[in-house]
Amino acid sequence: MKVKLSKKVQTFLGDWFPCEISPFSEVLMKGFFFIAVVLLFSLPVEGAVISGTLYDLSLEPMNNVVVEVNTTPHQIYLSKDGSYSFNMPQGSYQIQAQHMHNGRVDYSAEETILVEKEGSYIIDLFLFYNLEGDEQDLNISEIEFTPVYFDNAWNYQLLAVVIIMLLVVFGAVLVGRYVRRRKKPDSSTKEPPEEHLTPEQETLLALVKKHQGIATQKDLRKGLPLSEAKVSLLITDLEARGYIQKIKKGRTNIVKYIKSPSKSHSKSR
Repeated sequence: MKVKLSKKVQTFLGDWFPCEISPFSEVLMKGFFFIAVVLLFSLPVEGAVISGTLYDLSLEPMNNVVVEVNTTPHQIYLSKDGSYSFNMPQGSYQIQAQHMHNGRVDYSAEETILVEKEGSYIIDLFLFYNLEGDEQDLNISEIEFTPVYFDNAWNYQLLAVVIIMLLVVFGAVLVGRYVRRRKKPDSSTKEPPEEHLTPEQETLLALVKKHQGIATQKDLRKGLPLSEAKVSLLITDLEARGYIQKIKKGRTNIVKYIKSPSKSHSKSR
């Protein structure tokens, strides 16, 4: 069973693909396309950069503040200079800022943000005194921050989709060329058809050669025990096959020798 491509598809693809592809090739191509589509729809949107300054009640930047955001993956940042910055994809998130003193949270702030599109946005946070004074088992000196760049992640996945699509096209081209090569054997390795001459034709050629390669049709007729019509047919056939050339000269035909029969024919004799 073979799958035929539609005329529109053949016109679009041109000579790159054969008119028929094997079922295995079709399944392989469908598998690649399915993976590409899944990756394409699973791509996150490009991220937005959210940054700002952390202020205390006197509107002064507050140092040594732990800032967290509930993205996936979770991000946590220790601000030592009163500023922060996160990369976030589209969605709704909670940013929480906490200042700790003697193992308890003395100042905190929490803000809900909605990221609708990519870009850079400034959201300043104002930390208020925490009346509850929750104790936290957190050592801020151990906090390490590794920024998450969602736009880069998107670019990497997009690059993966492009590579997969190129592999699909490249694989289809290779399959197409392989199928066409199997259908069309190499003409350079194809043996020429074996030529067969009748005894009368060989005798006529030998007679032309005996006349040093040029003889009149009348002389050939005298040297052959054949009718004039038969000799004329033999000359016409040999001329069509490239062994001799017939030249009209007045009422007489001059026959000129051109080539010998092939070796394969001579061996078969």
